[in-house]
Amino acid sequence: MKKRTAFGIIILLVLIILFLLGRDYYAHHHTPKGGQAQTNVSQEATGQGSQNSSDTQTDTQNQTVQNEQQTADAGTEQAKETALAHAGLTSENVTFIKAKKSKDDGKTEYEIEFVTADTKYDYEIDADTYKITDFESEPVEQVRRYETAQGIISPEAAKAAALAALNLQADSAVLVKIELDFDDGSYEYEAEYFADGVICSCEINAATGEVVKIERETVKG
Repeated sequence: MKKRTAFGIIILLVLIILFLLGRDYYAHHHTPKGGQAQTNVSQEATGQGSQNSSDTQTDTQNQTVQNEQQTADAGTEQAKETALAHAGLTSENVTFIKAKKSKDDGKTEYEIEFVTADTKYDYEIDADTYKITDFESEPVEQVRRYETAQGIISPEAAKAAALAALNLQADSAVLVKIELDFDDGSYEYEAEYFADGVICSCEINAATGEVVKIERETVKG
């Protein structure tokens, strides 16, 4: 009887040990899943926080750029108004060819160019004080000094040749300059038009009406 009792106790102890080992095994192999899920949630939360921070930083940068652009636009508009007031004109009377901020010899200034039906105006305006530092104006048509020249086409014919070569229509392009000059023993017209933000220039043989050179310059600002 005592042997059976001792044997039973041994069996019970073995079962208890196996139970405890099994529980440890289960805990060891299954708990990390929950831990991993928790880790994933934590990582997702951290990632979301980083994304929100990045989005906020981007929004701030975009707002800063937008504010700087608005400030620049306001400065350009003030420079344009300064030039117009000096010329005694309003924006309805002119076509702006250039209105931009630039730096020259360490000084920041606005370059303002506009044209009416008969005059082209160029201004340089200090970006801090909005005082005019340089100013020029010239007639759009500069042909009178050679109007007695013989054997040349008229300014109107030169304009028509330029428009055709540039593939422009007179009602959609602004004449900036038409000038007759004597160069290398021959008369030559130089015609400039402004259309869709581009300055288009032509050199025209005044004797034949042939367009001998074309240049285009995109005006930024």
